[in-house]
Amino acid sequence: MLNINKMDIKKYKLILLFHDISDHSESIYTINWSKFKRIIFILNILFKILNRKIERKILFTFDDGYLSSMKAARYLSRYFNIKSIIFITTNNLNNNGFLKENNLKYYTRNIFIGSHGVSHLSLNNKLSNIKIFEELNDSKNILTDIIKKEITYLSFPNGDYSDKALKISLDLNYKYVFTSKRASNRNKQKNLTFNRFVILKKTPLFLILMGYTGILDNVQQLKKRIWI
Repeated sequence: MLNINKMDIKKYKLILLFHDISDHSESIYTINWSKFKRIIFILNILFKILNRKIERKILFTFDDGYLSSMKAARYLSRYFNIKSIIFITTNNLNNNGFLKENNLKYYTRNIFIGSHGVSHLSLNNKLSNIKIFEELNDSKNILTDIIKKEITYLSFPNGDYSDKALKISLDLNYKYVFTSKRASNRNKQKNLTFNRFVILKKTPLFLILMGYTGILDNVQQLKKRIWI
């Protein structure tokens, strides 16, 4: 069974978001293994120089439930003692290239499981309350049944959600709700969600470092003011 210990999400200054990790994909959301390991290696060195522990400052998350996410999470745990959350779209389970139910049944240190909906629909105002409820409730029940532990972590598919989707998620006892807002978590969000810094194929390391410092938080606020 996977690790069921509680995790203090609020202590993490930066939460990174990955999708698939593969050396054979052209998708902008996929990075290769060399880049993934390089990111970890350099960040770890920098944190040691600053006399800080990376596992206490950065949380790694993986969306969709790709098979590579478990391999990556095990690597992070074994060599760096870093915690990870794998957010699973339950319709992807047991499909080619994605996690199998059996992958989730064995205890693995530092790895947590969360919901990413049933079918990866954007939970925005285009969906009815009933459909949003089904996406969040059904995925929660499926995953809870597999790991024999209540699912309390949720990542909104496509980073898109409405106020009603957030309310429904909280009513279903999702205690930690994650978005795809490219910012740090140095400042508490008014709606109690957690930002995540998405890593794409061409995301440079210096941008990740800027994300950690909180500099990009101000950029996000400036964009919001300009467009409003």
